[in-house]
Amino acid sequence: MGAKTGLLVYADGDIPSALRQVTAAGIAETTELVGRLYPDWGLESTEGESLGEGTYPADGLTYAASFPGADIVCDRRLMIDRPSQLPDHLVAAGAGRRMVLHAMHSVVDWLTFAVWEDGRLIRSLSLSPDSGVIEDIGEPFPFEAPYWAGDHPVALDPDWGDEAPYPLPFHPLDLGEAALRAFFGFILEGRRAPDDIDADDLRLHGFRLTAPGGSAPAQRKADLEKVAQRMRGTTYHLAPKRHLEACCGTARGRTGAMKDDRAMTLGLPPAWGVQYSAYLPTEAAAGAVVAELAALRHRLIAVRAHDHFRSEPSSFWYGKPSMDPELEGWWQVFSLAVYSGHDRLALDPFLRGERILVAGIARSHGGFAQGGAEGHAVTLEQHFPRVGLLHERAAAEVPLPDPLPVEPVPPAAGPQWSCSGVGLPVEAVQAVVAVAERMYAGAADIPDVAEWLLDEDFAFGEPYDSTGEFLGDLADAVAHQGTCTDATVEAVPFLAALIRDAGVPAGTRVVLLGDLLRLAVTGRATAASLADRIAALGNVWEEPAADYMTRRAIAHEMPALLANWEVESDALRFVLAALTAAVTSDGDALVTRQRLATLPAPVGTSRADIMALVEALLRSDQPGLRTALDRLAAWLPDIAERSQSPYAASRDLALSVLPDLVIADVGPAAYR
Repeated sequence: MGAKTGLLVYADGDIPSALRQVTAAGIAETTELVGRLYPDWGLESTEGESLGEGTYPADGLTYAASFPGADIVCDRRLMIDRPSQLPDHLVAAGAGRRMVLHAMHSVVDWLTFAVWEDGRLIRSLSLSPDSGVIEDIGEPFPFEAPYWAGDHPVALDPDWGDEAPYPLPFHPLDLGEAALRAFFGFILEGRRAPDDIDADDLRLHGFRLTAPGGSAPAQRKADLEKVAQRMRGTTYHLAPKRHLEACCGTARGRTGAMKDDRAMTLGLPPAWGVQYSAYLPTEAAAGAVVAELAALRHRLIAVRAHDHFRSEPSSFWYGKPSMDPELEGWWQVFSLAVYSGHDRLALDPFLRGERILVAGIARSHGGFAQGGAEGHAVTLEQHFPRVGLLHERAAAEVPLPDPLPVEPVPPAAGPQWSCSGVGLPVEAVQAVVAVAERMYAGAADIPDVAEWLLDEDFAFGEPYDSTGEFLGDLADAVAHQGTCTDATVEAVPFLAALIRDAGVPAGTRVVLLGDLLRLAVTGRATAASLADRIAALGNVWEEPAADYMTRRAIAHEMPALLANWEVESDALRFVLAALTAAVTSDGDALVTRQRLATLPAPVGTSRADIMALVEALLRSDQPGLRTALDRLAAWLPDIAERSQSPYAASRDLALSVLPDLVIADVGPAAYR
């Protein structure tokens, strides 16, 4: 993602409602607005821009519009990491109005947003993966809930075997897009909802500003670099105090924070914190879980009725609809465990065992574990929600074994695939657009993804720096953030046509086939990940309609995709075999043992283990499926962790891990 914003809006009421009714912004009113917000600055009118393209103006530029009921200002000067420190005159300009600040920067994954009502700050959030939570004031808004609950985790890149987990429970830019939609009614990246405002339809006036007594851009560049440096964090042993203050403000009083200071002064990694979350059917069950977590030396443990804050008159959530009505009457247990003396990567195998342990405790009392967060212990302790706190043991830490467990060594990789790469960006784009033109040019009803490719804005837009970037945008246009919709179902024939087309670079076709594989298993993967929850609630899993229809649409394309099996590259045939196993009930007939035997998967290699899983799925061989999963779990800890739930069906579990296994194997060949 590459979205950046420095956006401030003043409004008389609901901002999306106001923006849906605007026409052209008056230049006189807008000039007066900018002059009021930048008193004593030099102001020169210049070319304007659309809101969709103008949220991050160049240095020295400001884009603005004064509409009836809403004033918009876009300026990099608004990109501050602590909204509570916004200049007083900007806050004063919001007297009697709602005022919303939104700033994010994709280079450092930083997000800030804040809301004032009649000049009173009611909510401020600023965070980045390197600095943690920089500012967190007020009650979270409803749209934030699923992100903090862990429903939007950042997936690890399978090509980076030693990658540490993302230090936040969500990607800040994902929450940033959700905030744009909630506050302003539009988004910058991803698929627009039917009622989203088209930000490109709103025109802003342009102004070049000069700071009083000098040139603004040079100073602003220096200021921005300081902010970026704070976002990136600071090396532990060089500046521990500054680093901690960036993460945690100036709250220095707790024992854990002081201990962390001492560790960092000695050059040791700061203590790592993990916040666990479990849901239990009764208060008694929640109490039993508290006792077990306390015995494990968790530092803080709180228990609250689910949706507790909806019954608190002082809470923002008071009277709001439940974000998860299925859990009405359930209880939540939140705990913070601290682990010190090692960096996060070294802790990874042990923490995996801890997650398995906590999930097992919740399961044993009729509940399930869901959500959570990780980060520097001092940061998580500062922001731990203490309502319902039942257990607090200052400075408690989970004892670590010596030595720590280590990751298992995987088998040797399979031999190199005979597959050419994804091609240059211009080659891939031209080939994909050519197929879209051949299939849909002049058609009255075309899939959204093809409409995007055939739009003038795409044709004359900035060229892609890499083919991978283009393919990522294409995948997002088909299924934003991997979520299947009706648009995904409509896009399947187009993706299948691209995969069959010899004019599309071979590596690009392999990547697109991998995209189909991910989409095909979406529903079953969800069933596997929610197995404990489904069992605890006594439900029967019902695959979402869009997931089911996407899988059916892919199955419909399989005969045509398999027709060229003999002439395809071995890498593409490998992904084809996996896709056949995922979507058809007669895979044994479509991909025979003879066909599989042509694929290079020597015994004792990681590919042989993946191939055994594919073959068991194709043959509907339940014992073989369990054996294949056990073999994979022996060297892939993520699969071992997923396999712990007794309620996860073997086929669902196998399908949930299949895309990552297959794509990690063929990816290097496709992108070489």
